[in-house]
Amino acid sequence: MDYMVIVGDYTDAIANLKQFLHTQFYMKDLGELSYFLGLVITKYEQGIFVSHRNYALDLLKEIEHTNYKPLKLPF
Repeated sequence: MDYMVIVGDYTDAIANLKQFLHTQFYMKDLGELSYFLGLVITKYEQGIFVSHRNYALDLLKEIEHTNYKPLKLPF
């Protein structure tokens, strides 16, 4: 199974591309992107936020360090 992410500013062009690809390949539209290759993608009005939160939590579980509280740090 292969996955593809299509992004752009022109929704008509994206729709046309998806329609063309659908005629060439079996495709299933999974809707808006929220998780891809271990990345959590969250869309806001101001932009897009990408995080590795799930990956970091999995690492903490693996070393049995899941009882800690998060700490907010400014960038």
